[in-house]
Amino acid sequence: MKLIDFCKRFDSEDACEKHLKAIREKEGVVCSKCGGKKHYRDKASKSWRCAHCCHETTLTAGTVMHGSKLPLMYWFTAMHLTATKKTISASEMQRQLGHKRYQPIWEMMHKLRSVMGQRDGKYKLSGTIELDEGYFTTDSPLEEDEPLKSGIGSQRKSKVMVMVESEKTEHPRKGESKKFQKRNAYTYIVSASVEDWIAPVASYLKVDKVLGTKVEVNSEGKLTGFFSTENCYGQEKVNRFLKEEPNRDEYYLYAYGDSRGDKEMIAFADEGFWV
Repeated sequence: MKLIDFCKRFDSEDACEKHLKAIREKEGVVCSKCGGKKHYRDKASKSWRCAHCCHETTLTAGTVMHGSKLPLMYWFTAMHLTATKKTISASEMQRQLGHKRYQPIWEMMHKLRSVMGQRDGKYKLSGTIELDEGYFTTDSPLEEDEPLKSGIGSQRKSKVMVMVESEKTEHPRKGESKKFQKRNAYTYIVSASVEDWIAPVASYLKVDKVLGTKVEVNSEGKLTGFFSTENCYGQEKVNRFLKEEPNRDEYYLYAYGDSRGDKEMIAFADEGFWV
């Protein structure tokens, strides 16, 4: 869900309460005291009372929000930003929410990350597993007079191992690139990956040109850890392609994509295919 849509849908505490109430009633409220499943709604306290033992179950009881004095809007916003942003610190969340105290926001973020970790722990990867390393920004304190390094060697970058379950599939349009080459068509690979990484693959496939993200190299020929171009993703793929082929009305374009970053190029092409 886009942020603007989220803000429209959950624009008040009442909207958040109604949504949480609907979810809980759909899943079924269970009494934590006697296990009873038949309840009646207490509108005054916005809770449920067990029809068997009269035990009260609040709206947030048994959830990650249980016992919190923070508004539901805070929790809903934190869940959305945590799920949609790559990283967000507790201090940044505090700034976004406009809350005066840091500690309650830190505790909220800690609880959310904890339950997310518990959920992941319920599943085991199987079959073909892809493994790579990733870097996350952390708030590691610097020693006095210690310069902050840039790039992946920064003191505020923490390396983590990332694994994902993968399934090998046959390309549904195997040989399409060669087919176009036989027609004397000009073929491109347009990718968000680093251009130098793709070049060997492009050479093997006899692709005419590669457009990818370029990395910065210093005068000593070493990587600096920064990009020298915009990340070749989404609309930037179209922009980069148009720099190479500006006369749009002079060619017919086929495009093939397999991820969200190809959406704009697929829409831009005369014929676009998801593979």
